[in-house]
Amino acid sequence: VLEDRYVALHKDDCSVTLYQGYGTEPLYLVFWQGDVRALASDFASKDIGFARAPSLSDDDSSFLLKDPDGHSLFFIAQKKYDSNSPIRAGDGQRLKSRQYPPNKHHGIELGWFEISLPVSDTARSVDFYRKLGFVVVEDHDSRNITLQSNDCRLSLYQGYLDPARPQLIFWQGNVEAISRELTSRGLRFASGPASDEKGTGAMLFDPDSHPLYFVNIRGVVRREPVYPRA
Repeated sequence: VLEDRYVALHKDDCSVTLYQGYGTEPLYLVFWQGDVRALASDFASKDIGFARAPSLSDDDSSFLLKDPDGHSLFFIAQKKYDSNSPIRAGDGQRLKSRQYPPNKHHGIELGWFEISLPVSDTARSVDFYRKLGFVVVEDHDSRNITLQSNDCRLSLYQGYLDPARPQLIFWQGNVEAISRELTSRGLRFASGPASDEKGTGAMLFDPDSHPLYFVNIRGVVRREPVYPRA
């Protein structure tokens, strides 16, 4: 909603909402339309503190958490959806913008999407996210671990990233083709595409200096989570 200074965009498994003038934090992870009441009870039973206490009603429920490094996680469910949203098959409920079908209008295959978070202690952060229901899908080394819950995929990096600058990373696309296409649309890459024996990478900044990385490393495949049985 541009007149309200926010807009949601999506492509494949990546959904990004841009906010102008709502705060100074570099990133919020937003989890939509879960059972907020049950989640709040579960997290409280695990001694996870709330940065904003649960506000629970039949129409609009939400709460805010902070992970051990201060990254914000916002959980929200709203009964009344945008009247322009499509109807979900089977139950007549309207979908939130982030739940729209994958957008492949422009035909650029960017690869799969991850949020890379700078952390000060990987083991501590893994313990936190496991309590939220995430499972480890890649254990690269003690300072780089990838976790996933449903469509949210997080890579935790200890000692690699600027603490104030989370990264958006698109994996295993054709980096050179992506670079050519985006350059033809007027975007300017800060680095790359550059290749070596391991693979190819490129990086650009958005207008607010958030870094977007495009990486293709030989032999890397997407591993899907295996959730423990209830």
